[in-house]
Amino acid sequence: MVSAMTFTRAVEIYSDYLQKIKSDKEASASLLEFLEWDEPDEDQFAQEVRIVLVSADFSKELTTSVIWLNDCGLDIECVRIKPYSDNGRILADIQQIIPLPEAEDYRVKLKEKQQSERVSRATSRDTSKYDVSIGGKIHEQLSKRAAIFTIVRHLTDAGHSPESIAAAVPWRNSMFRSANGELSEDQFALQLKAEAADGGKAFDGIRYFSSDGELIIHEGRTYAFTNQWGPRTQKAMDQLIAAFPACAISYRQSE
Repeated sequence: MVSAMTFTRAVEIYSDYLQKIKSDKEASASLLEFLEWDEPDEDQFAQEVRIVLVSADFSKELTTSVIWLNDCGLDIECVRIKPYSDNGRILADIQQIIPLPEAEDYRVKLKEKQQSERVSRATSRDTSKYDVSIGGKIHEQLSKRAAIFTIVRHLTDAGHSPESIAAAVPWRNSMFRSANGELSEDQFALQLKAEAADGGKAFDGIRYFSSDGELIIHEGRTYAFTNQWGPRTQKAMDQLIAAFPACAISYRQSE
């Protein structure tokens, strides 16, 4: 809720709260003091939100979730408050249990390292796009998996069997999954899952082009082409183009 607020909206909500508890604090000044700002900065407000959970006790399920979320980059603290009665007085035993105070410095450094690693992985991910030309028609701005699927789909439409296509890329295992009959998406998935239940290989439709518009029908069988492609996708496309020169296929990296 706070992450989606502007500073102005936060002031309005805090001001309403202060009026309800009959506090003489001024909402805007109090928030600026808490944030250690001289003046409001809408661009920076609520960019990082810290969460503090306070309870008399915390379940194992909750603390496990909090530790995992902190590992994912959030900033959540768990503070346990246990009240005690002492001759009419209420005393509170307050303990921070996540993160442990003595591990705070280590946690901060670990969080910085994990954030740096996530940024590095994101920036190193190959998001190249390709323009694929087939018989003079250009399909633009395709991802790697879409580019090679466009090539394979054209080859099967031209009459080449999935088996001959797979043979052109011998190092790539499990390029296709197939089932008998001309099947719909649901029929195809059910048949392969039935085969898996009978001791066959498991099938995960998410890892294949397996929707009704993507399935390939060839000589009474239905085929799904894998969408799991990485750094060697270009090599596979080059081998397919070389194996079927008559299909007039080429590609280039999009500008």
